[in-house]
Amino acid sequence: MFLYSESLFTTKNNIHYFDSGEPFESKGTLLIFHGLFGGLSNFDDVIQLFSKQFRVLLPLFPIFDKPGFQSFSDLIRAANQFLDDIVVNHPVHIIGNSLGGQLAIQFFYAHPQKVDRLILTGSAGLGEQSFGITKPKRHSRSYIEERTAEVFYAHTLAPSYIDEIMDVLGTSTKLIRLLRIARTSKQTRLDSVLPSISCPVLLLWGKDDAITPPETAHLFHQLLPDSTLKWIEKCGHAPMTEHPNLFYSICTDFLQQQSNKPMKDYQYVGTNYSLR
Repeated sequence: MFLYSESLFTTKNNIHYFDSGEPFESKGTLLIFHGLFGGLSNFDDVIQLFSKQFRVLLPLFPIFDKPGFQSFSDLIRAANQFLDDIVVNHPVHIIGNSLGGQLAIQFFYAHPQKVDRLILTGSAGLGEQSFGITKPKRHSRSYIEERTAEVFYAHTLAPSYIDEIMDVLGTSTKLIRLLRIARTSKQTRLDSVLPSISCPVLLLWGKDDAITPPETAHLFHQLLPDSTLKWIEKCGHAPMTEHPNLFYSICTDFLQQQSNKPMKDYQYVGTNYSLR
């Protein structure tokens, strides 16, 4: 397992996060926003690959464990504070999956000077299928296994992944927070925001995604002014987990092509970035 405990840290605001450290010849910083149930393990394989060229950061927002993380304004504020806490003084590339993609778009909208490029994969925000948990009730393990299997095209889930979901569903405070953020995500459409996203965006989608189906990817592509749409065959809602090597290859090709354009030049001033 690459994500060993020595790479996990805590900010002064008590946000746990993964930090791969700066590679010898760094090509920038990758900030990863995970989905609702997707944590470190979903990105384990691609982080091993990306960390050879980039500093990789993945904050673990306590969506289920603490109040104050169940709205996008809360999460945007937390993400902004996170970058300030660890003093990232240059624009970052953001990879966002599912809910994390929706957050990535809104983070750019709120803080465009802090973002260089976006990579969205199975992003929420333009219509997604429900996971099947819409109200407080007890669900059997077999039901959860069936529902989570629909997320992937052909991928065996670790028992610990199901354990995590069962823990959330079996704890009333966590379940209430889950339903709150899921409802917020469903109600927060990105249609009016996407045309103003001026940075280059890679849309990297599983061709067999049943949660955010191909027509959702096409709509993102239509509304974003500077987007590239790429498909991964025989792949569901989590390309970074199902096809990590191909995911990495397509992402690095995109970042390399865009790197021919001059990077934005920013000066770090306190908790804000300003143009030089």
